[in-house]
Amino acid sequence: MAEKRQSLRHSHLWTQTRPLSRPRARLKAVVYIKIVGVILFGFAFGLFYIYKHSQVAAIGYQIESTKQSIAALQRENKRLELMVAELQSPERVEEIARSKLGMKEPADVVLAALPAEASLLSESEEAESKEAQLEQDKERANALTRVAEQLIGRAEASPR
Repeated sequence: MAEKRQSLRHSHLWTQTRPLSRPRARLKAVVYIKIVGVILFGFAFGLFYIYKHSQVAAIGYQIESTKQSIAALQRENKRLELMVAELQSPERVEEIARSKLGMKEPADVVLAALPAEASLLSESEEAESKEAQLEQDKERANALTRVAEQLIGRAEASPR
């Protein structure tokens, strides 16, 4: 009987202390899991931040590289525009016309006008030829305007 009481006492104590230690153990486990979770979250966030920062830096390098290539292409474009202007200069064209094509300046220019009575055209034909002449004059004026605009544009674009 004494053994029975002692075993009851021990089992009673064991059952009383065991339930008390379980909540503490669980509490410690929960705290441990939370701490580990916070540490892992901080580590993951740090890795994500480093990854994004490296992406931003890489894009910044690409932007700078692109800016440099744009500047180089603009310098090349200016050089080519200058070369085009030099090749289209009237002095160069005249030199090529004389040396390679064998052209010469005319010595004298003689213009002859027909007298009004000597004209063989009828009045309607004369009106049509005047209209055609006016159209040709308008086309020439438009062509000259376009050429002048192009030359002005090149002069504005050329380096100073």
